[in-house]
Amino acid sequence: MQWILLGVVGVALLALATRYPKIAFGLLGALLLGAALIVSLTAEQGAWRRQQLPVQDIQIQTPMMRPGYGDSYQFSARLLNAHGRLALREAVLRISMLDCPAGADQHADRECTLLGQAEPRVHVKIPPQQARDVSANVVFGAAKPSGALRWKYQLLETRS
Repeated sequence: MQWILLGVVGVALLALATRYPKIAFGLLGALLLGAALIVSLTAEQGAWRRQQLPVQDIQIQTPMMRPGYGDSYQFSARLLNAHGRLALREAVLRISMLDCPAGADQHADRECTLLGQAEPRVHVKIPPQQARDVSANVVFGAAKPSGALRWKYQLLETRS
């Protein structure tokens, strides 16, 4: 609908420009100035609405990586929004692929070699005090582990 209105205004300005070019260019300038004002006001309002949730209020539960197509992996987990009043709309995760020796301690990553990192952005709507299942396709390239493959998950950013 907006495109039709914009087309009608454009044709009207062209028709007006043939007989009264000063008026047509004045109206065009006023319309452009009004449009720029509207865009700047709505952009600030949208940024004000999107608040950053504290990362510690979001928990990653039951993360899992499965081999996907080619060199990709399918990440799936449950995200819990423990914040009292803000809904989670977007999260950025850092997923690290570690190559660990066969007898390495399960919780010690210092013996492991970092093969790759990815930072998928997950779009989801999670109301306060609720959880949702999320998934993302993650590509690390042609990394071939020589030992046991281990994954490390970290939440980098959140947005409401």
